Amino acid sequence: MSWKSMMMATAVAYADPSLDPSQSDQLEVTPFDASAIQNLIQAQISAFKRDDAVSAYALTSPSIRETFRTPKDFLSMVRRSYPSIYRPKAYELGSYMVTPSGLGQLIDVLGPEEELVTALYLLEKQRDGTWRSHGCVILEVTTLADVM
Repeated sequence: MSWKSMMMATAVAYADPSLDPSQSDQLEVTPFDASAIQNLIQAQISAFKRDDAVSAYALTSPSIRETFRTPKDFLSMVRRSYPSIYRPKAYELGSYMVTPSGLGQLIDVLGPEEELVTALYLLEKQRDGTWRSHGCVILEVTTLADVM
């Protein structure tokens, strides 16, 4: 599945109320996988904060590396398209959900401009059992002014 197709399928799936993350689409994830996924996401966000393109890129799936041929290109895309993930003030990992592209983990982020973002971090398990990031979809953005 191409990057664009994956993003569209995920966005369409999320728009389907039957795939509400608070409902039955949640997935049991083993403690080992949960720890590996948490470490992956934290390591990638940490690499973004350090502008460490090589480390952030190394944590992506093969199809993401094929789409963004160099670490520099990948980091440039993240900086431009996902500023809240690139420079979060704070974040909290949420529940897992099944998408047409596989497993995803919800993440709530306080972005650099005080925006509250809910994103779906897409994940892909490799043949060797390791997990890699396989994309990210911003599901909701709320400003603090909207909340108050």
